[in-house]
Amino acid sequence: MKLISIVTIHLADFEGLAKTMRSIEQHLDSSALEWVLVDGGSKSATAEEQKILEEGLGKSSVYVSEPDQGIYDAMNKGTRMASGDYVIYLNAGDELHENFSLEHISGLTGVSAPGMIWGRCVERYLDGQEVELKTRSTAWTWYGMPAYHPAILFRRALLGPEPYNTHFQIAADYDLVSRLVKSGVTIQRIPMHISRFYHGGISDICHAETLREEHEIRTRHFPVPRLVSSLIKWLKTGLKTLSALAWFRRIWRRWV
Repeated sequence: MKLISIVTIHLADFEGLAKTMRSIEQHLDSSALEWVLVDGGSKSATAEEQKILEEGLGKSSVYVSEPDQGIYDAMNKGTRMASGDYVIYLNAGDELHENFSLEHISGLTGVSAPGMIWGRCVERYLDGQEVELKTRSTAWTWYGMPAYHPAILFRRALLGPEPYNTHFQIAADYDLVSRLVKSGVTIQRIPMHISRFYHGGISDICHAETLREEHEIRTRHFPVPRLVSSLIKWLKTGLKTLSALAWFRRIWRRWV
């Protein structure tokens, strides 16, 4: 039994896979950690891409390389392959933060191990700016994700074989966290940095669809009137536009 399973899903993002692999390889010799790699049947176009894919498959504790039905189908597959007490999802391109400590996580586990551990993460923008992202109280879950997905460790026993609802294409992580929060699982918030991810992922590219799915999840799980939820969508659209300005990011993230 491992302490932590890192689940990475990948499809033809060889540069991203290399980043993720380099960030975790210093921990791969630990008996407390396993790397679960779920490749969607990527086809390499160059020798370098093939080398990265083969290296990833070789360094992973367990892997599969076959077509899947999308992001969350692949995450569900990775969850079923995982054997750790806790699971964290670092998709290709996400990085384990250099300050991440297995020893610190080990100290939080035991008889009263929390259902989720929420840490901090860093978002890097194309202009090179890095913005630290904090977690919110669970009281804010009705508004949106109170913690960032690449910085959450889930107790595997609570997830089941298909934790992600594949009805959602982008925001199934919000649906999962909302369900766990509503069920009353214990949550430990820690100041340790867990991960770094890069701005420009699918939730940024398909922002309108992300907000639409969030709206559906919000009104499904919480007593939020649809009008209020629609106002939140408009607010987040405006904040998304303003976040293109580096000075706004610095100010806004101090309060969020």
